[in-house]
Amino acid sequence: MASITSCGSRYHHGDLRKALILASARLIEEEGLLGFSMVAAARRLGVSNAAPYRHFKDKNDLLNAVTDLAFFALGEEVERTARAPEHGAEDCIVALGMTYVDFLARHQPFYELMWGRLGRELSAQEQLATRASGFRFLIEALDHWRLHHGIHDCRVESIALAFWSMAHGLSVLQSHHAFTYYSADTDLETLLRHNTRIFLRGLACVSDPQPGA
Repeated sequence: MASITSCGSRYHHGDLRKALILASARLIEEEGLLGFSMVAAARRLGVSNAAPYRHFKDKNDLLNAVTDLAFFALGEEVERTARAPEHGAEDCIVALGMTYVDFLARHQPFYELMWGRLGRELSAQEQLATRASGFRFLIEALDHWRLHHGIHDCRVESIALAFWSMAHGLSVLQSHHAFTYYSADTDLETLLRHNTRIFLRGLACVSDPQPGA
């Protein structure tokens, strides 16, 4: 199972700064967000308790950097999925959704940092474009599908937001074990594929194709 920190060699920062980010991410993976502290990160690296403060002004500053790493890892996984040559347009969209669902399932300790209130409080506006880098691959896949079906009367960004909302909702339901109350044998990929088919075909039905398309 890939770890958030497995992309560390491709995540470029100064040595101690980078080491602190990776050590903090490992602590969160192992013990959860509540178990994290700058002292614990320093202890993990064998440096003084004061050392992290040479690179981060406080705990929240370090957590903000860990959040960047988590989004970087998500973006890498989404890009690998998007570049897979065997995917057709609809299959690629489903695969991108499953990549997102699977990532959040494997990295639940980072959910609060990525999508929760704490993450919103820590994030600066200028970080949002970088953190949304994986979203552009979904936009590209949906734009390819949209043009292939001659749909020109809706913004691809709006379609992407609607699809992301669906995938994110499945992720939240899965993380809360909500499916066990209603359908314990739910297969998420089958459900996502079914929902995607309904979503895309419904969109095609209500849109006005370009004449001659």
